[in-house]
Amino acid sequence: MVNLKSGVGRNWGWASAGSSILAEFGTLHMEFVHLTYLTGNPAYYQKVMHIRKLLAKMDRPNGLYPNYLNPRTGRWGQHHTSVGGLGDSFYEYLLKAWLMSDKTDTEARKTYDDAIEAIERHLIRKSNGGLTFIGEWKNGHLERKMGHLACFAGGMFALGADGSPDDKAGHYLQLGAEIAHTCHESYDRTVLKLGPEAFKFDSGLEAVAVRQNEKYYILRPEVIETYWYMWRFTHDPKYRQWGWEAAQAIDKYCRVSGGFSGVKDVYSSNPTYDDVQQSFFLAETLNQSKLFEKMDNKEVSNSCPFSDLTWEQVSRLNEVLTEVVPIHGRGHFPTLEVQLNDIVARVRSRLELSGIKVKDVRLNGSTASHVLVQDIGWSYKDLDVIFRVDLPHEAEFKLIKDVVLGTLLDFLPEGVNKEKITPMTLKEAYVQKLVKVNTEQDRWSLISLSNNNGRNVELKFVDSIRRQFEFSVDSFQIVLDSMLSFYEVEQAPMSEAFHPTVSGESMYGDFNTALSHLRNKLIATKRPEEIRGGGLLKYCNLLVRDFQPASEEEFKGLERYMCSRFFIDFPDIGEQQRKVESYLQSHFVGEEKSKYDYLTILRRVVNESTVCLMGHERRQTLHLISLMALQVLAEQNAIPDASCVTCYYQPAPYVRDHNFSNYYVANQNIPTWLPCN
Repeated sequence: MVNLKSGVGRNWGWASAGSSILAEFGTLHMEFVHLTYLTGNPAYYQKVMHIRKLLAKMDRPNGLYPNYLNPRTGRWGQHHTSVGGLGDSFYEYLLKAWLMSDKTDTEARKTYDDAIEAIERHLIRKSNGGLTFIGEWKNGHLERKMGHLACFAGGMFALGADGSPDDKAGHYLQLGAEIAHTCHESYDRTVLKLGPEAFKFDSGLEAVAVRQNEKYYILRPEVIETYWYMWRFTHDPKYRQWGWEAAQAIDKYCRVSGGFSGVKDVYSSNPTYDDVQQSFFLAETLNQSKLFEKMDNKEVSNSCPFSDLTWEQVSRLNEVLTEVVPIHGRGHFPTLEVQLNDIVARVRSRLELSGIKVKDVRLNGSTASHVLVQDIGWSYKDLDVIFRVDLPHEAEFKLIKDVVLGTLLDFLPEGVNKEKITPMTLKEAYVQKLVKVNTEQDRWSLISLSNNNGRNVELKFVDSIRRQFEFSVDSFQIVLDSMLSFYEVEQAPMSEAFHPTVSGESMYGDFNTALSHLRNKLIATKRPEEIRGGGLLKYCNLLVRDFQPASEEEFKGLERYMCSRFFIDFPDIGEQQRKVESYLQSHFVGEEKSKYDYLTILRRVVNESTVCLMGHERRQTLHLISLMALQVLAEQNAIPDASCVTCYYQPAPYVRDHNFSNYYVANQNIPTWLPCN
């Protein structure tokens, strides 16, 4: 315990004269190691590794770890060893430390294997009735009593079978099954079909509690946990049935008006309640019961929107976040040089100081796809960052804009008089685009900072938005919070052995499926009716980069829908031109040669899929795309042999048509088409 006022720590007096408890070592180890992964701060990892090294040096009676260690003397306390209470988490989390390290923490695995070997030699026995149980070692003698807490070990043995030494995987899976059977018997031999806190194997009694203070059930999860692990590894239906029986008994005998309560005697047909709903009941008992249902539903078990990034992906993310990106100023304003991680951290900090809580920060769009899969012929453009915030009123929108513009002052060169620069001036100098959407269904704002190379820093502040992706390959969002924390507290460089845990989410709904689409360059979507008019332009962009529809038949219909939506959202020929030109400008910077191919594909899709327009409107749009394609060729000095080109003669005078800002056309109709030569 720690007194938060004085900072003084002490142990419980009952714990072998104030000793520390073995189970706590295991719990702290896993949690502190994970804290280091999340925060990038090595202090947590170093603390618990010191404990591990100390334990490795100590002599252990019969190879067993006693439950108590005196922190002052560095010696074992009372020689009491159990796999249940006071010892359980130590063994469980040695195994899970190995698993969490992707099986690279071989020291944890060896410590686990050595401990289990000693436990099997000295604590595990078989009763006269054939039940395998785990006893407790007290001062050199085995007590033939097994606690409910020790029943988790059946699942632990099954989980640890993979990677066990000397090809003993089958042995440990069988040992897990035997422990599961014994713990089921402890439930089945009670009136309530709920297990007691502890049960003995002595004097003709097997799997039955003897003392009154061992007959209670306080909603513990360990038996159901082992059932789930055994079901997971064997798919033997009896484990699901046993889990269902336990769930029914809990519902029947432990449910009360305010929730659930433990019972004082599982052998009584008229149980009395202890009036306590333990915290682990919701976190573990019910959660593990629910897992049986999920395991039976392949769609649920295999479909998950989340995934942790690999080191290779985290390394690419680090490159994106630390790369210097110019924000180009207009007029005489200087170019600002920023790192994405720096400007994002500053904006987040100032928002929270202003009273706007940032739920998390995410990298979105093509940059997130680039982080996950490199070199797929899809160079990322805008650096699209999402801040998830609440925007209940107009005031929050204005405050966010002021915070972002104010942050730009930090990046102005030294010597600039910042006091005379207003937010309006900064907006005119550095903001490429400013968008605010505040409707019943959509509440978000976007501030795009100028970059002449098309790599704009786009900061989006989202309360709610109906759709955040068009196709599975652009549905990824990478949560940046752990990376930002790492940059804030850690001075050492990131490495494969030492980097934060970063998670990603696919808004498509199934991360692995969407990632497979990205790697294999397949186009798929869900709820296409929600895709706006710009989806047609994005679709053709994927086609020009050699992506293919996952289902040709499905996408023929989808192409018609996307064309119809494009003409609904952009009905005027001038709007269509501005939209396509804007898309080319922002998505094909440095890829001039791809523009012609893109426009050719766009024309083909429109030509083959447009069914809702009158002939004149259709010809007008196709003519627009053809003219734009010819202009692209002209800009590249790539007009083909003139004998193969047909155009019309344009006599003077010329007038400028405002619908075609880059083209001059005659002010009269010319009916005659002539070869250019």
